[in-house]
Amino acid sequence: MNHPGMLQQGSAAAAAAAGGGGRGAAAQALQAPAQQRMQQLPPGGGTRAAGSPPGDGDVDMAAADSVVAPIILHNEREPDLTKKKVSDFLHAHSAYELIPESGKVVLLDLDLPIRQAFHALHEQGIASAPLFDSQCGAVVGVISASDFIHTLRRLRNAVSSGSNPLSEAEMDAHTIRAMREECQLEGRPPKPLVFVRPADSLARVVRTLFSHRCSMAPILSGEPGQPSASVLHIASLSGVLTCLMRHFRASLASLPLLAQPLGALPLGTWAPDTQLPAAGAGTAAADAGGLANGAVGAKDRAAAAAAGKGGGGGGGGGGRTVAPLHAVTPGMALTSALGTLLDAGVSALPVVNEAGVLQDIYARADITKLCKGNAYNRLQWEDVTVGQALSLSNPNPAAWSQASAGSGGHLLVPDLAAQANPHLADSQLRGGAPGGGPLSGQALAGGRVALAFQDDPLRAVVERLAAPGVRRLVVVDRSSMRVQGLVSLSDVAAYLFL
Repeated sequence: MNHPGMLQQGSAAAAAAAGGGGRGAAAQALQAPAQQRMQQLPPGGGTRAAGSPPGDGDVDMAAADSVVAPIILHNEREPDLTKKKVSDFLHAHSAYELIPESGKVVLLDLDLPIRQAFHALHEQGIASAPLFDSQCGAVVGVISASDFIHTLRRLRNAVSSGSNPLSEAEMDAHTIRAMREECQLEGRPPKPLVFVRPADSLARVVRTLFSHRCSMAPILSGEPGQPSASVLHIASLSGVLTCLMRHFRASLASLPLLAQPLGALPLGTWAPDTQLPAAGAGTAAADAGGLANGAVGAKDRAAAAAAGKGGGGGGGGGGRTVAPLHAVTPGMALTSALGTLLDAGVSALPVVNEAGVLQDIYARADITKLCKGNAYNRLQWEDVTVGQALSLSNPNPAAWSQASAGSGGHLLVPDLAAQANPHLADSQLRGGAPGGGPLSGQALAGGRVALAFQDDPLRAVVERLAAPGVRRLVVVDRSSMRVQGLVSLSDVAAYLFL
């Protein structure tokens, strides 16, 4: 179902040619230099590790979750040697290589009602989209899941203050343009458009995303604000990671840092009670705590935000943060969870039971799930729980009358502790659950939660984060399935790229 005001651009070539032959020719002109650069680069960046057999570099990315024994580096030049190769790759390749041969870009018109934009993002399976202003004929910004969270919180607060809930017709009177104008009056001006150009190096793309703390940025064929500027694709850290792994696919042995175990590296956010080996410089310690009572927290983007202040090149970005982790229980009010996401500046909250065992995860992007059955209407006056909101992700969601905010909501969230039986073999944890339940790719909750263990090699972590839709990994204890930490896409990108 396409909504009025939702524009879809097809392939990159079609997007570039939409405004005339001039832009199509410009896109072709951009492609040739990119291809020439790729031909001039040595495959994989060079050598294999000393002492490794000739076939070590031939790694199939399809086996992202195969068991790879971590190795201990004895080369004193590591991790700088690997980071130098990654830096050389980023500077030698351009954003044009992020553009697929065929794909689509969803644009939302600035005068589209917020409710319809909400549904459009849900139906397209995305959490953000560029905004097109038909009055000036140009892309002017981006709307994200955070904007919808702010809107729903405002509606809930208005009803709590005595106002009547808004009907769907009344909601349709509020457009994206009006929302941005209201934010301007409240002293929260919309963020200016962050964009990259096709000819920008991947190093510049990474610096742009980190310096503006953005998860994505449109790749524009021309100057922003000009009608001639088409959106060719969306640049993201995930896309850069995918490009990196594709380039080194046949020579991963030339990046020995990727074989190091996750727990030994200075990246991610970890609970204070987690036993970790020393990780060197960049580790920040906090007061003792841990997962308790579903109301603990630390910013999973702290390392990335700090790294965004630095420069690129083979420097040492990233850093390990040791602090209490934000988490919620299935019975917590959704409005409280949404407030935590915004106030703490985190992108997702692990959902745990009373014992701290991982059950699910609630991310900002999950706000679009409330489109099912127009559930966001009920959020104006009803105490919807996290468990009830998560039930909307199931193919046949249970009726919300089965649980309430006071009952814990446990009827609505599957008990994954049974799937996470501590007696499961390692192969079962990596490949499947008892009875044939899928746990492929180290995931729980029907694939919604991507998992990692402390002893996983960095290569496996990178490949999981490069998969579409995966923004973070929840690190759990192999036996108890208690949450030990979070490793986000921005954590890994900051460590490798900055």
